[in-house]
Amino acid sequence: MLIWVGQLVSTIGTYMTDFALTLWAWEITNSVTALALMGFFSKLLRIPVNLFSGIIVDNINRKKLMILGDAVSALSTMMIGFLFITNNLQIWHLYLIASINGGFGEIQSLAYQTSVTLIVPKSEYTRANSLNSSVHYGSAIFAPALAGILFPIIDLSGILIIDLVTFSIAIFTLFIITIPQPSNSDYLKENTTNKLTFGFRYVWKNRYLWNTLILSAIFWFLHDVGASVDEAMILARSDNNSQVLGLILSSAGIGGVTGAIFLSWWGGTKNRLRGMSLGFMGAGIAKTVFGLGRNSLVWLPAQF
Repeated sequence: MLIWVGQLVSTIGTYMTDFALTLWAWEITNSVTALALMGFFSKLLRIPVNLFSGIIVDNINRKKLMILGDAVSALSTMMIGFLFITNNLQIWHLYLIASINGGFGEIQSLAYQTSVTLIVPKSEYTRANSLNSSVHYGSAIFAPALAGILFPIIDLSGILIIDLVTFSIAIFTLFIITIPQPSNSDYLKENTTNKLTFGFRYVWKNRYLWNTLILSAIFWFLHDVGASVDEAMILARSDNNSQVLGLILSSAGIGGVTGAIFLSWWGGTKNRLRGMSLGFMGAGIAKTVFGLGRNSLVWLPAQF
């Protein structure tokens, strides 16, 4: 719970900064491409890093990796703030910083996920995973609404200061808790080549994992194509209203928390793949309605 609270507070600050940077980028470029590229560069380094992240997390203290991830994000926020107050911030700076944060964030995220499996019993994995989901969705409720209200008042620099405070809280909670390290196994003794290919070989032998991987890849590819233009569409159709954008993004967070609470109470379907497929289908229908909408009366319930 301590880790969860720290990550929740930190993620709220990060989402507020992401929201404020989106508004800033839209104001200076008025370009859908610029906003889409911010998302692209945030994931660019995640792909090559993902190949090695498992080895890194298995061989380095996970608590230190999580602290490192928060520290890098905090330094990035300080750099953006310095460039902004000196009137030197440019859109390419955001692309570069997003790439760096994405690479370290991939390692931190894996360290966090695998630490949870060492802290909670197997019977509680579904509930723990639902709680983790609420970190994202809970932040998605409060961050856009707060940033949408505060951005016209305290500007980007004020949002960045709030983000730095939340990072400090997250790092403090990590310092005061203990995260167990996994015991040595035959896997850890294998050579680097075997470690790099272990995940591919394991998935390839299990047709259910292979089906899950293909299904997930198709869904998230199409989902992210739409997500890359969501915010630009809302701003363009709402006369650049940050409060409207904040409310719509918050409604998605409320829907996510509602789903996470329900799943935590229910425990999920016995057939996990079928349950995931139904979730993908529901999200796809909602996104289609959202894309066809022209105002908040359609966007808000569709996002929820």
